[in-house]
Amino acid sequence: MKNGERFTYKIEQLLEVFLLGARLALVLGVFSLIVASTVFTLLGVNGVAYLVSEVFNFTLYNIQGYTDKQTLNSFVVGVVKILDVFLISCILLIFSFGIYELFIRKVDTSKLENPSGFHISSLDELKSKLGKVIITILVVNVFGEVMIWESREPLDWLYKGIVVLIVSISVWLSSTKVNK
Repeated sequence: MKNGERFTYKIEQLLEVFLLGARLALVLGVFSLIVASTVFTLLGVNGVAYLVSEVFNFTLYNIQGYTDKQTLNSFVVGVVKILDVFLISCILLIFSFGIYELFIRKVDTSKLENPSGFHISSLDELKSKLGKVIITILVVNVFGEVMIWESREPLDWLYKGIVVLIVSISVWLSSTKVNK
C-alpha cells in the first residue's frame, strides 16, 4: 500500500467512525419525539376529562332534558379535537420508532402482540405510515367542520355531500394497496 492510498484509507476510516457516531445524535431526536408524544397523550387525557366534566355538568343542570343541536355539535367537535390530539401523539411515536429503527438499531418487537404498526424497514414505509395517519387527522378535522357547518341553503347540503364524497374517496385511495 502506498503512502497516498494509506492516507486515503485512514481518512475513510475516520469518516466512517464519525458517521457511525453521528447517527447516535439522532437518539436526542428520538427521545424528544417520545417526550412530545407523551405530552400530547396527556393533553388528550386532559381533554377527555374536561369533556366528561362538561357533559356531566350539562346533564346535571339540564332539568328539562332538552338538548339543542348546538350543544350536541359542541360535544362532537370536542371529541373530534381530542381525537386529533391522540392522532398527533401516534404520529410522533411512530416517527420516533421509525427513526430509531432505521438509523440507530432494530428493535425486538417479538414481545409485542401486534408489532406490525411498529415494524419499519425503509424510509418510504415510514413516510407511507405517516401519510396514512395524516390523512386520518384530515378526515377527522373535515368531520368536525361538517358537524358545525350550518346549512341554510339547499346548495350547502350539496357542498356537504361533495366534501363527504371527496373524503371517502381519499380514504379509499389511501387504503388501496398498489403493486409496483
